[in-house]
Amino acid sequence: MKSIYTFYFAVLCYTTNIVAQDINYAKSVIETLTSKKYAGRGYVKNGEHVAATFISKEFLKFELKPFGRSYNQDFSFPVNTFPGKMEIVADGVSLIPGIDFIVDPACPAITGTFEIVELLTVDDWYKKSKLDNKIVLIDLSLFSDSLKKVVRAYINENRSNIGFIYLEEKKLTWSVSTSQKNKFSVSVLKQSFNKNSKTLKVNIDALILPDHKSQNVIGFIEGEVKDSFVVYTGHYDHLGMMGKKTIFPGANDNASGISFLLNLAKHYSKHKPKYTVVFIAFAGEEAGLIGSRYYTENPLFELNRIKFLLNFDLMGTGDEGIMVVNATEFSEAYTAMVTINN
Repeated sequence: MKSIYTFYFAVLCYTTNIVAQDINYAKSVIETLTSKKYAGRGYVKNGEHVAATFISKEFLKFELKPFGRSYNQDFSFPVNTFPGKMEIVADGVSLIPGIDFIVDPACPAITGTFEIVELLTVDDWYKKSKLDNKIVLIDLSLFSDSLKKVVRAYINENRSNIGFIYLEEKKLTWSVSTSQKNKFSVSVLKQSFNKNSKTLKVNIDALILPDHKSQNVIGFIEGEVKDSFVVYTGHYDHLGMMGKKTIFPGANDNASGISFLLNLAKHYSKHKPKYTVVFIAFAGEEAGLIGSRYYTENPLFELNRIKFLLNFDLMGTGDEGIMVVNATEFSEAYTAMVTINN
């Protein structure tokens, strides 16, 4: 079996010498995929499916061939979603979702007003015996990195508290979960929260979808050499929505990669390649590389026919050049790419 080279491009430096880069088309794809209609390409308002339909239409426009009757490779997985209320109020002060706070992606639905109890040290955790129906406040800046892991480990114990507030100093980063926890958890920017707050009013809708239907979108352009493939991939899903109003549009991660992938499809539709070129837009990446894993376990052609594979992710503005992951592992391939680029 031949080696499969996978390159993750963090950012791409556009130059005047790049062939086939239609910057206007690239921008239009990103603007489309990040528009409200696509709802962050997640699991609320069918954003992911709307994005898959758009990519399929582009494949059809560029006359890519499917490996079967459709460009779609269907699969399913569980995913936790937040389709409704997303309200947090500390002592009468409303916090803004996506700006002041993010809920844990595995957060369950919860409604009520609860007393806040602050955890100051790890030992303090064991001293607080009356935690029934209370929310524990944890200022992560008070703990070292090693102790933060200990603190987070404690939250998995069978305690009687309702949930947790984590105060973050720098930024809020969200993700997607395939399950629900039994406790409420929220991360809040430290500058947005009054640590003297005594109560927290919470109203959050969460819905676990046990069998969410999803799809990879796959097409190819036949080359002169039909039994060896060059494969271009990128994930089109993103984080979707956290409540009815907060959208994570995902321009960099990864509308930019799909824009580049579609640019290549447009180019090869007009210039017949030497090797058959395959384009795969993966779903379920943010939920744990689910789409790409499904493909490797259910390939539409023998994987040892892949001559070279490049995965485009976080293409960005190009201001800082290119990052190539796996460059040291596949040094010969990387050196060849540098030579070609120069």
